[in-house]
Amino acid sequence: MNKPNLYWIKNKSTEKQVLLDKVNDGKFRVLEFGNFQPILCGGTLIDNSIAEVFIKYVPDQIGSVKKVIIWRKSTEEVWNNYSEIEIKNHLDLETFKNAKFDGFKIHQLYYDAIFISSDLKNKLISECEKVNELEFIDEIPLYT
Repeated sequence: MNKPNLYWIKNKSTEKQVLLDKVNDGKFRVLEFGNFQPILCGGTLIDNSIAEVFIKYVPDQIGSVKKVIIWRKSTEEVWNNYSEIEIKNHLDLETFKNAKFDGFKIHQLYYDAIFISSDLKNKLISECEKVNELEFIDEIPLYT
């Protein structure tokens, strides 16, 4: 199988992430404090700067993007720099092998890992303020 033109976008940091619970539509509560990274909750929440690039270049491949509030009850701290994203193109192991990644494309493998085309990766690199906190893995997942 030829190597697809795709990149798994993930956090560079391996520090423990903040653990969140969805309270209601648009609000998440901190269950256990940790590191706030650009991608949280397995790719469900992304930093607004990433969301802006996705909205700009792949709006037809995004089901919805909703800005959310993250709230820490014990200190009453609030963070509002994240968006909840729903990606239309979902892949499993079979569909991953035949997915198209030419041009501007975004897919989600098993409602978790976000895969993007090299064109979209280049736009993230040039336009996203959090790019230094992201890692782009250009390998086919081991379990395919």
